[in-house]
Amino acid sequence: MQRMKRVSFLILMFGLLLAGCGGGGGGGGGPIGGNTTVSGTVRDSRAADAPVAGARVEIGGVATTTNQDGTFTLRGAQVGASSAIVTAPGGQPQTISFSPPIAAGSNSVPLTINIGQIRGRVVDPQGQPVANAVVVVIATGDTTRTAADGTFLVPDIPATVTDVTAVFGTQAGTRTGVDVQDNGVTDIGDLQLQNDPNPTPPGPPSTINGRLTTGDGGATTGAIVVLYQNGVEVERTTAQNGAYSFYVPVGTYTVFATLSGYQNAQATANVTNPATSLQVDLTLSR
Repeated sequence: MQRMKRVSFLILMFGLLLAGCGGGGGGGGGPIGGNTTVSGTVRDSRAADAPVAGARVEIGGVATTTNQDGTFTLRGAQVGASSAIVTAPGGQPQTISFSPPIAAGSNSVPLTINIGQIRGRVVDPQGQPVANAVVVVIATGDTTRTAADGTFLVPDIPATVTDVTAVFGTQAGTRTGVDVQDNGVTDIGDLQLQNDPNPTPPGPPSTINGRLTTGDGGATTGAIVVLYQNGVEVERTTAQNGAYSFYVPVGTYTVFATLSGYQNAQATANVTNPATSLQVDLTLSR
């Protein structure tokens, strides 16, 4: 009898142990942020980006106050948080978005108050998110590229009314009259691209332009010009009377021209200022 009681006791304890192990799996339902550290500096764009002391900073459910030099450190912010609520002494709360979102471990998040931001998502003609699309704020020339889920954030935009254009390959779309305030993020929602076999540059001046000629003096009618960056096609157009143009952000590109009956031609275009046109002429030979 004693032996049977001991066996029953061991079986009971083993069952409780298994139950305890199984119950631990429920903690994987979502990140709690216990292992995150977020540090940064709060600055004021209206005061020449001077640091802001004594500002309340809340990120991912955790709050703190900035030091005399405007710096702050938060521990335990929610993983995935992508915005901060900043309240300067005597001021109103401002929601400031940032990217990338908070991840496990150490994060650096600089924050600027009294400045505008533009946030949105780029989708294709079927409404699906587009990754790596180029987004241009026409009024300022600021550019960025969309994330894997099609979202984008352009920070530090002065108060203005502007058009926002997105370009991906031969698709383009523009949201006109975006009213950017200087107190945080302006969300423009989905910016939908439209198919266009010959995209018009979204705003003057064009960033890269040039002329095509042939070595034998032949016509360049029908010549196709393709713009690549890191081996990925950014945009293409058909030369009009031998001329072409593109509007793209700062970066290094390859301009590739092709015309039936001629050898292809290409050249490198290094754009350092999106507000200044770069002339890249190409000659096609037999």
